Amino acid sequence: MFIRPESEARNLFARERAVFNCSVKELDRDEPIYTAQLMALQDKFGEVVSVLRSLSDFHLFALCPQSGRYVAGFGRAYTINVEDDTLSPLTKKQD
Repeated sequence: MFIRPESEARNLFARERAVFNCSVKELDRDEPIYTAQLMALQDKFGEVVSVLRSLSDFHLFALCPQSGRYVAGFGRAYTINVEDDTLSPLTKKQD
């Protein structure tokens, strides 16, 4: 979930937010993306990542979005299509 901070919201109950349902995949240490992501982490967080990398019980996971919902405020909710990055207005289900 990504949510606008309370300090920036005019109404706490109508904060802008996005929620995703994801599947999870463990990245193998020999995959190129594993090394690339650890380098990005090291650029941001420094040498502590070198220590993490050396630990045998350190694992890196990728979150793969399956579906999502974006709420812009009261009455402004959308379904996120993760296939083509589009938004569709959320409508009341018909009986």
